[in-house]
Amino acid sequence: LALSVCHHTKATCFWVSLADITSKLIGESEKLLNMLFELAREEAPSIIIIDEMDSLGRTRTGNESETERRIKTEFLKQMDKIRTIDERKRWGIRAKKNTGTK
Repeated sequence: LALSVCHHTKATCFWVSLADITSKLIGESEKLLNMLFELAREEAPSIIIIDEMDSLGRTRTGNESETERRIKTEFLKQMDKIRTIDERKRWGIRAKKNTGTK
């Protein structure tokens, strides 16, 4: 469905898993996330589809890892930048969570 939307809107589609942007090296995850959003801005209109977003989108409890906190902070910073983009070059983000099959 997401690829169909990208095709019909002629938007550039970026499909990433949270595992693709997670690194144990300090600052590397934020750098990768920043690069993804920067590339999406350059290729606008574009759509970023993030698989496994549910693992990042959990409520902050204080029990999450330092890496998870840093990625959440960078993600929110990048989301704030969307408002500054020219409306003709807007792009979107869609998050996909895993749903268990029974």
